[in-house]
This record gives sequence, structure tokens and C-alpha cells, in this order.
Amino acid sequence: MFFSLKNTTGGHCSRSDACIGAIVAAAVILLSFMAVPAVTAEPQQVGHVTIDLVSEVSSAQPGESFWVGLHFDLDEYWHVYWSNPGDAGIPPKVAWDLPDGFSAGEIRWPYPERFEVGPLTSFGYHGSVLLPIRIDVAPDVHPGTEVTLGGKASWLVCKEKCIPGDALVQLTL
Repeated sequence: MFFSLKNTTGGHCSRSDACIGAIVAAAVILLSFMAVPAVTAEPQQVGHVTIDLVSEVSSAQPGESFWVGLHFDLDEYWHVYWSNPGDAGIPPKVAWDLPDGFSAGEIRWPYPERFEVGPLTSFGYHGSVLLPIRIDVAPDVHPGTEVTLGGKASWLVCKEKCIPGDALVQLTL
């Protein structure tokens, strides 16, 4: 049986270890958010976007890593963009404000939808999307210490017109 998927660069994966590894990693990330009760920040409504920050863990352990997700819930017919937005758009980003010794990785972008408006082709997400981000914990954090993860999220949300948005997202573990 032949196995083929489009990869995030627009080409095709065909039963290679790299592509299968990427699929397994994405599945593990998504399943980790479903299998473990997540800690969720209070959602914020900003124009046509409701945004919140969620975590797969309820406490940070010294030297460990865990996943948080920047969760967008978009009004009907509105969309935000992927890491490579195509002909138009700007992808969401977060300027983190983390405790000393903590670090945030890059967004692990889920596979996008394709939008075609006239001659322009763009890539992004409708409805609801969770953008996973790995957080590395400082090795000297005492177990049980309350920590606050935060940052300024920014994005461009579009329907027939585009509107820039931003919000301070914050989550205490």
C-alpha cells in the first residue's frame, strides 16, 4: 500500500522516517492536550477572535519540558494565518514574558487550510485552532512553586478585510 501526505513545505511525504516522525510528533502533542486535563487561562474576546492559553500540566517541574497551546476561536468566516501565509497575511506570534530560566520554543504549526481570493492564495485556519508551543522549565525551580507564563500574542484576522489584533495572554501553574 502506498502512503502519501502533503508536508508543510508543499511537497509530498512518502513513507519516509522524517514524515512519519513528524506525523507521530503532531499526534502525540495533540493527544497530550486531550488525555490530560489542561489548565486554561480566562479566554479574551478581541474583535472576531477569542484567545486563551492552555497547558497540558498543572505545575512546572525542574528541568522538564511541557506543552502550552495558544488557542484561537474565530468568528464564522474569519481566519488567521499559518507560518507561511502565502500571498497575503501575517502569522500569529507571541512575545513571551517568562520566569527566569524558562524558555519557549517555536510554534508547532498544524497543517493549514488553503484560501483562494481572486489571484491570491493564502494558508491558515478557520474556526478553532490550537498552536502548540514547547516550554522548557528552569532546572532550579522548586517543585510546587507557582509560576506565571505570559506574553503578548499578536495576529492578523481576516474575512473580506483584515484586522490586526493583540492580547496579553497569561497562565499561572
